[in-house]
Order: sequence, then C-alpha cells, then structure tokens
Amino acid sequence: SGTKIFTLALPITILYKKKLNSSKLWKIDSQNILYGIGSGILISLFIFLFYKIFNSQILAASESIKCQTFKFGLDTSMKFIGFSIFLAVFHSLIEEFFWRWFVTFGLTSHFSFYSAIIISSIAFSAHHYIILSQFFNTTLTIVLGLGVMIGGIIWSYIFLINSSLIGPWISHIIVDFSILAIGYKMMFIK
Repeated sequence: SGTKIFTLALPITILYKKKLNSSKLWKIDSQNILYGIGSGILISLFIFLFYKIFNSQILAASESIKCQTFKFGLDTSMKFIGFSIFLAVFHSLIEEFFWRWFVTFGLTSHFSFYSAIIISSIAFSAHHYIILSQFFNTTLTIVLGLGVMIGGIIWSYIFLINSSLIGPWISHIIVDFSILAIGYKMMFIK
C-alpha cells in the first residue's frame, strides 16, 4: 500500500509544484486507442502462447500462488474477479502514471529518446522481478521479467510518441486481464 501511495503521490506533487500541463496526458484519439488495443492484444497472444508452452513450469508455482492469493482473502471466484478488475484498471493506471509519465518522460530531459525508454523499462521490470521471484524458479523469473521489460519498452514508446497515457493504459489493462485470466484458471478451474 505504501509503495502504491508513493508511486501516485510523488508524481502528483511534482505535477502540482511545477504547474505542468497534464491535459495532454489524457488525450484520447483514434491513434492512442488503436496502439493500446493492438499492442495489448499482441502482448496477450504472446502471454497465452508462453503459458501454453511452459504450462508445467508455471503450474508448479500454482500452489504457492494460490496460498498467497487466499492469504489476501481472495478465496472465492467473485472476490478474485473483483480484485482483478481493480488491479487491471486502477493499478495499471497508477503504474502507467508513475513509470511512463514520471519515470520515462522524466528521463527524456537527461537521456535520448531510446535511452529513456530502455532505462525506465529496466527499472519497471526490476520492480516486477521481486514479485516474480517469490513464486517462480530463477529461469522462469528471468524470462518473465524480460517479458515485463519488453512490455515496458512498448508502453514507453507508445507514450512518448503520442504524449498520452491512454494508449499504454489500454494496453496494460488488456495485458493484466490476460495474466489474471491465467491466474483465475490456476486458482479455480482444474
């Protein structure tokens, strides 16, 4: 909770203090929407393919994931679905606001376009490596973490070329729902 408050409060504080124009951040146009939907579907297809290929290694972690999920009180399918909606919609918004606008955009004032994307995406994946390592073996953690980094690269690129969080956020929502659908299957469908 503290981490999520920090990732939201710090950028908002800076936005307020510098009186930056944030209206562009939420620009909705067909290009943003198409980039978001297209990249979200493409990334999700790779996620489902990866799950199909490495099903046995991923399922090896299912008891550990199920135990942790139940510790959070998500022991029924309805609770899990409710949490999934919150996570996919609101948590992804917080992550996009922090990682794309605050970190990636912030880095563009010190680094080149592509360097800012790579540096912020490495940091974005490092944040996820910690979580992944709690459930998966080292090899799978590295591979999944690289997938997160690639997602970060795609979302940072979409953000920087459009100057809007809408495209990356739509993509992130689609990807999170795909991951959570796999999680639902692991938790509740035998």
